Amino acid sequence: MKVAFFSDVHGNIEALHAMVSASADCEARFCAGDLVGYGDRPNEVIEWIRESGTPTVIGNHDLFALDELEYKAERDDIYRASWTKSELKPGNLEWLRTLPKSLSLDLDGRKINLTHASPWDVQTYLYPDSDHLQRAMPTDDSTLVVGHCHHAFVCPGPSGVIVNCGSAGFPRSGPAGAQFMVLDTTTGSWTFRVAQYDIATVANRLREAGWNSDVIQRLVDPTKR
Repeated sequence: MKVAFFSDVHGNIEALHAMVSASADCEARFCAGDLVGYGDRPNEVIEWIRESGTPTVIGNHDLFALDELEYKAERDDIYRASWTKSELKPGNLEWLRTLPKSLSLDLDGRKINLTHASPWDVQTYLYPDSDHLQRAMPTDDSTLVVGHCHHAFVCPGPSGVIVNCGSAGFPRSGPAGAQFMVLDTTTGSWTFRVAQYDIATVANRLREAGWNSDVIQRLVDPTKR
């Protein structure tokens, strides 16, 4: 079967809907966290995830909104953590609090460990050239699936594999759109997909609401810094 893995939706409900449509051929979906932060539709994203029953782990921005993880106050204009906390419905806040830090999956005999950033915390960035990559690399023929750094990649090791499913809501490498990964459990192959949606409309809405220009620029062109 085909299984979709996505992460870092960050309150971008249009991107989430696009990803769902583009993964219609998948029999299941799993989320690596960060449902909120940056974007302006956190309730809608949470409610879709809740109502769909999509298995999800908690991310650092989810913890920011819950006041369970500290961040630099000067980043709040970008993260929108305070705004998100004030905007979220009480039931959605409490639901966020119930999310696990990791999930262990068995998909047609393939072992998958799903977490937001790394096996040991929700904030360590794993890149293909990261000093932390070998520490995180599975040694038991399993696959570690993460998000967090907003860069999609597949990195095989001597026995295991690390997969980053990119960011559905605010990718940091091209192309623009809702990025996600698809696993074919029969072959064990991973495919990178990007779902297109009306990014300009989302960007204009954020601009009119006074959102930080760096956040909007990243949405429009993930390759810009």
